[in-house]
Amino acid sequence: MVEIRQAVCLICASRLEEGKSLYHYPDGSERQVQYFQRREPLKWREDHILLCGQTWPKWAKGPRSMSIPDENVTVHKAHVTPCKYATISSGPKFLIQQQPEVDSPWWYLPVHAACYTMARKAMVAPGSKITSLGDLWMTLERRCQQTMPGGLPRWLCLPRVPNNRPGEPIELGFGRYYTPPKVEQSIPMAIVNDCGWWILDPLKIRNFTKSLMLTLERAKPPLVDEGFSNRFDSLPPEIRNIIIDDLIAYILTEGGSSQECTYLISQYRWKQAFIQIPFLWDLENEIVERKDQEATTGLFEWNWEKLARVILSEFPIFQGGEDCNYELYSYELYSRSGHDTSGLPIVPRAFANRRRIWQILTDMYPNDVGLVHRKGEEDEYSESQGRLQE
Repeated sequence: MVEIRQAVCLICASRLEEGKSLYHYPDGSERQVQYFQRREPLKWREDHILLCGQTWPKWAKGPRSMSIPDENVTVHKAHVTPCKYATISSGPKFLIQQQPEVDSPWWYLPVHAACYTMARKAMVAPGSKITSLGDLWMTLERRCQQTMPGGLPRWLCLPRVPNNRPGEPIELGFGRYYTPPKVEQSIPMAIVNDCGWWILDPLKIRNFTKSLMLTLERAKPPLVDEGFSNRFDSLPPEIRNIIIDDLIAYILTEGGSSQECTYLISQYRWKQAFIQIPFLWDLENEIVERKDQEATTGLFEWNWEKLARVILSEFPIFQGGEDCNYELYSYELYSRSGHDTSGLPIVPRAFANRRRIWQILTDMYPNDVGLVHRKGEEDEYSESQGRLQE
């Protein structure tokens, strides 16, 4: 556990901003305009959500099940202060991340509104292991309980998360928040060095589709195994759709092991798979089709398979000694096809943060920290592992 002085989102580990006053800038002044321009990519961190649900201290009896109804969790628009307090839209003020009174076992956990929006999208995505609000709560609540000394926090904290893959021995740390070591090793990590691509708005990304289309490369022969491709194309549409959904889920789950192109199915089918990638919900279809038309006119094919596989590949855990700058990260992970005229990587910086948060959500499942209560509630961890294997 890392104790922190300011509240952070329990999904992405980035700070919950309070918002800054502009009283010291005259209206319309150049400094005010520059201030707005500088802060615009960060304003998403000023919109907060407070999740409220039951908690089970690890020194007490645990939950009967890791599956709880969505109705057991309430969602409030809130304003979280830098300290321990959050005010919901209806007026009441609550302490966040604090052990409840004995007669009222409720906990209040803060997240960014943007991260909550992404969590709702992830719940219906292929391969997701959190499929409900109840699953999200049981993941965050168990993580917090597991990493609090004695279950009694003295201050706000950032919980440790599993560094291991599902099914491996549990090892808790901060690696799978997917922030560079210079951030991860800071104490507190959420406050020191809280700047860079990992704090940019993951929802509103300027020139997003156009930037992705600039990374497309021409496909090189052999383009496709025609026999396999013809058999695949002859399948009923509903079967093809199921296969493509499963393919997306598989690559998301397997990560780097699935980056190599096989060219077993046509680039057209890979384009359809690319369009269906769940965290590319705001693709502009007109721009995609216009890009595809360039290949039709020029009598060549774009390598949609490579683009889809690279974007779907697992987000990297940064290793010690690696530079944390965006240029190294983004160019290596997403864009090997060149730079734009300004000399910067083509892929928008904010997309790196979207992919990071989506990977965090993809990793989650209820009680992924393997918390076993002291009062003999040993069936909870087994149940969560059983659900994961299903």
